[in-house]
Amino acid sequence: MKESKEYLIELDEYLDLTELELVEKEFANSVNKVPKKYINTFRANGYPLEKGVTHRDGVNTIYLRDLKPEYEKIDNYSMIDKSIYWEDFPVYDYFPILKKLISKTPFKDIGRILIVYSKDIIDSIIHRDHISVECCNEFIWLRSNKNKRIFVMINGERIYIKGYSCWFDSREFHGSEVTEKYSMGVRIDGEFTSDFREKLFGKNSKWKSLPIMDI
Repeated sequence: MKESKEYLIELDEYLDLTELELVEKEFANSVNKVPKKYINTFRANGYPLEKGVTHRDGVNTIYLRDLKPEYEKIDNYSMIDKSIYWEDFPVYDYFPILKKLISKTPFKDIGRILIVYSKDIIDSIIHRDHISVECCNEFIWLRSNKNKRIFVMINGERIYIKGYSCWFDSREFHGSEVTEKYSMGVRIDGEFTSDFREKLFGKNSKWKSLPIMDI
């Protein structure tokens, strides 16, 4: 990654989002069909801003890729961007249009994919994912509509996404505000293609990933 003050980068110009409206309709039509075993309460990774608060009831996640069975007991944050540990979850088949859209994103390899959604006006917990200076995660955040206002906090100021997709520095505190009852976002973690990484972070930038622990 280049050394810069790029805390949030808009990505709409780089991605094919022509079917995003169809993705939103697909999700609205399919989410209530998803078996409850695939739905979990969203929990803030790592470091919440509010002490003692790690989740808010009503903010839910659906993992579209799951850790392979042999790695489930090892699960830790350092694995999220490494494709060798992940496989498509059966629940992914409920969202074929979204799956097609994700297949066109500029990743060399994809690790974790999760949907974060709420049916009510509930803001997510402000948190940061990790504090390692050796790692700057490569991922894409998508939102199907502008009801979910993703932001990064820099010097106490909230820097908001303007479009429908972004990358941000997950070492900074971040969260989302919800303005309407229905909101949905998707986070795709992995390793960018070298061409895409160069466009975002400059020449000679490299994938900076946390080393796997406890294996």
